[in-house]
Amino acid sequence: MKFILLVTLIIGSTYGFYNDDDYVVELTPSNFDSEVLESKELWLIEFYAPWCGHCSSLAPEWKKAADNLQGLASIGAVNADAHPSLGSKYGVQGFPTIKIFGFDKSNPKPYNGARSADAITDAAMKAVREMVEDRKSGKKGGGGGQSRKEEKSSSDDVVTLTDSNFRELVLEGKETW
Repeated sequence: MKFILLVTLIIGSTYGFYNDDDYVVELTPSNFDSEVLESKELWLIEFYAPWCGHCSSLAPEWKKAADNLQGLASIGAVNADAHPSLGSKYGVQGFPTIKIFGFDKSNPKPYNGARSADAITDAAMKAVREMVEDRKSGKKGGGGGQSRKEEKSSSDDVVTLTDSNFRELVLEGKETW
C-alpha cells in the first residue's frame, strides 16, 4: 500500500495533475499572455505545485468545474513550482491559489471560496455576469485586445456556416457560439 502511494506521488509530481483529456489548459510563460491576457474570455486559473497535498485534492474538483464551464469560461492551471515567474507576477504566496481573470485582465481577482466544483462554477458564472455588465456599461478592460469602440470590422468578424462546416465549427469547435 505504501509503495503504491509513493509511486502515485512520484508520478503525480513528475507529470502534474492535468492532461490533454481535461478541459483544463496547462499554462506556461510561453502561452500565458496569448491564451489569457489577450483573450476576451473569462479565465479561472489555479496556481499549483505538484507536491502540494491541497492541490492534489483540488485537481478532481478543478477538472469537474472545467467540464461544467466548457464554452462559458476557460479554466487554466499554472505549475508555479516549475514556472515561479508567473506565480510571482500574480502574487502567489501559497498553494493552491486561484485567480479570476475577468474584464480587467491586468487586475485578476482572488478566489477564496470553497474548493468544490459547484462553488467554483458558481463563482465563474457570477464573474461572467459581472464581465457582461462591464462590457454593457462601456468600461475599458486591461488586456483582452481592443476595446469595443476601437474594434474595426473585418471579414473575420462574420463566419458563414454551411452544411459542410457546421459540425466542425459549431459542434466540435472550441469557440463559443
